[in-house]
Amino acid sequence: MAEDAILYRERAEAERGIADETILPNVRNRALQSAKRWDELADQIERAKARAAARQSQVADPPLAPQATS
Repeated sequence: MAEDAILYRERAEAERGIADETILPNVRNRALQSAKRWDELADQIERAKARAAARQSQVADPPLAPQATS
């Protein structure tokens, strides 16, 4: 999953490169919109990975139940 985020960041950077090189406004706008969406997808994957890691740590370290005293 982390590889997907890296790939998406690379695609976003490539789209920004296209936007920088073109003189056509519509091509620039499309490339910048694509870059934005690629970044959003990478962010989404990174958040999902962080949530999964948090859940995994909760499963690995369950909270201790209070012990009953007699």
